[in-house]
Amino acid sequence: MMKTTKVFATLPLADSRLRRNDAKSINPGFLKATRCRGFTLLEVIVALAVIAFSLAAAASAVSGSARNASGLQQRTYAHWVAMNQMTELHVDKKWPSIRTTKGSTLMARHEWFWSVKVTKTPNEKIRRVDVRVRPDEGDESPLVTLTGFVGQP
Repeated sequence: MMKTTKVFATLPLADSRLRRNDAKSINPGFLKATRCRGFTLLEVIVALAVIAFSLAAAASAVSGSARNASGLQQRTYAHWVAMNQMTELHVDKKWPSIRTTKGSTLMARHEWFWSVKVTKTPNEKIRRVDVRVRPDEGDESPLVTLTGFVGQP
C-alpha cells in the first residue's frame, strides 16, 4: 500500500510590528499622545440654557392648555343652562310676553345667573328670545348668549 502525504500551504501570519507600521502609514498622528477632552464650561452652560428655555416653553404651553380647558368647561356649563331655559320656553307651550326675566340655576355645583329677554319680530306670530348666562351675578358681560325663536301656539 502506498502512503499518501498531504501538503498544506501555510500563509505567513501578520507580524505585530508590521501591523503597527501599517497603522503609522495610514494615520501619521496615530502614535502621538492624545489628551481626552470633556466639555468646556461654556458648552455646558449653553446646553443648560437651551434646556431651561425649552422646559420653560413646555411649562407655559401646559399651563395655557389647562387654563383653556377650564374656560371651555365653564362655557359648556353656561351653554347648558341657556339651552335649559330655552327648552323650558318651548315645552311650556305658552306665548311668552315681551319682557326680561332673571333667575339662577344650580349646575355642576355652581350657581349660574341667567336673564331671558323676549322681544318682538317683524312676524307677529314669532318672538325672539335671548338667553344670557353669567357665572357671577355682578358680571357685566355674559359668558354665553343664546338666541332662539318661539312661535305662537
